[in-house]
Amino acid sequence: MKAVMFVGPSLPGTGGLAPSVDARPPAAAGDLYRAVRSGADLIALIDARFEDRLTVLHQEILFALSEGVHVWGAASMGALRAVECGPFGMRGFGRIFEMYRDGVLEDDHEVAVLYGPAELGFPPLTVPLVSVRATMADAVAAGVLDERDAQVITEIARDTNYKDLTWKAVLARLPAGMAQGPLAEWLKTGAVDLKARDAEQLVEAVNAAVAGTLPAFSPRFEFQETLFWTELVEAFQRDLDDLSPQDSAVLDELRLDPLRYTEAVQRAFARRLAAADLPIDDAVDDGAIDAFRADLGLMTAKSFDDWLQANRTDRQRLSAFLANDLHLEGVLDTAAPSLSRDMLDDLRSEGLFADLDRRASAKAEMLKDRDPSQMPDQFLDFDLRDLFDWFCQQKGLSEAFENIDDAARSLGLRDRKSMHVLLRREFEYTTLADRGSETAEAADDVFR
Repeated sequence: MKAVMFVGPSLPGTGGLAPSVDARPPAAAGDLYRAVRSGADLIALIDARFEDRLTVLHQEILFALSEGVHVWGAASMGALRAVECGPFGMRGFGRIFEMYRDGVLEDDHEVAVLYGPAELGFPPLTVPLVSVRATMADAVAAGVLDERDAQVITEIARDTNYKDLTWKAVLARLPAGMAQGPLAEWLKTGAVDLKARDAEQLVEAVNAAVAGTLPAFSPRFEFQETLFWTELVEAFQRDLDDLSPQDSAVLDELRLDPLRYTEAVQRAFARRLAAADLPIDDAVDDGAIDAFRADLGLMTAKSFDDWLQANRTDRQRLSAFLANDLHLEGVLDTAAPSLSRDMLDDLRSEGLFADLDRRASAKAEMLKDRDPSQMPDQFLDFDLRDLFDWFCQQKGLSEAFENIDDAARSLGLRDRKSMHVLLRREFEYTTLADRGSETAEAADDVFR
């Protein structure tokens, strides 16, 4: 079973989490969708981004649930989303979840905190209001404060921006006559980190799930793929290609060998299929079968029956085969951007990455003062046709592509302009490069 947990300031360092759990930083919009696509069976949401990035969307949680993925939440954004998506099957853990569920808490700023960078493990720099409330309750129970003073302190905390909410700031704003000393001393050991408590409870549940057997989740609703969701998925897929400029340059070098590029896409897609078990239709309509028959010249019923018999198959199995074939073609045309990291891994495993990386670096150095993307659009198509003919002649690809658009799509490029930039840079590099250069010769061996 594959479990993914999004956690940060609520539990810095993800202490106690089983090594087999994929711990990821606080989630932003699209991260849960990507977790589903990476093959997650269980997604545990604790922390999420909410100011610098669009936060976790309800739609992607519903999508995950509709795909049979368990989605659990606690402590912070996870508790909020567990309440909101609970009727659809998301499961909540901890006291904070219970307080939101029961209406004791309503505002989402109750769990907001300012936190440090990922390099330091997302340490919380402020105190969430929900922990102030829990601490005040314990202070009253311990006899450190009476209920009136506890309420005053809670009001001070509530009126403080979450980015400034620290115990030092709260104590500095205590009314005249309210002693700071006893409370400040008690806070050293008595302050409650309610978010950490709830996060630890979810960690225990996830650890138990991965150590045991988690029954399959059965959604109780049908997910509606609205136009808004379709647009979101397109945006999520584009974001999957979040590569460094140098890694992107390596893939551009790979695109200059289209056959190898296509093989890399297929191998990367096979890796993704193994991880995600993507659904494939099990049949096609009669039109697809008729088109297949026309391609093979099987226009009569007898010729078609003879072909089925010679190939030891039947119409039903042919329909399933064509469905798989059509599905794979469609996915391969659109999947390349989201498979970029898998393709780079494939290059490493095939021993090709370093050579392509050296060639990309040599090209970047030689063309650092040239930017083909600045060519006026009115000259682009004319120049691109010449470049495309040159490229096909160089690579012996006269029959590989029907047209430039087909080539751009097959190479995972977004548009004709991207194709133009790729080919213009390659043309200038190969014509300007010093063939006596050791770097150029070694790098160009990749394509010989």
